[in-house]
Amino acid sequence: MNKAVAEKYVRDLFRFVLDRESASDDEVGHWTNELLVGRTASEVFDLFASSEENRLRREKSHTGKPRYPDGHFYSPVV
Repeated sequence: MNKAVAEKYVRDLFRFVLDRESASDDEVGHWTNELLVGRTASEVFDLFASSEENRLRREKSHTGKPRYPDGHFYSPVV
């Protein structure tokens, strides 16, 4: 994996796993380096998925409130 691909993969993990719009350059650099020095993409994904930040984000999103308000296009209640 080259550096550009590794960096895009890491940014995508922050966006789609941790639901962050952006990450600091230090964070991206750290995880990109992990990929370049030997960790597999699968290992890095597992670390993101099992992170404390992701656990807290998931707990917060499961508060019992619907994700979309009534009447919203994606709401089950029209």
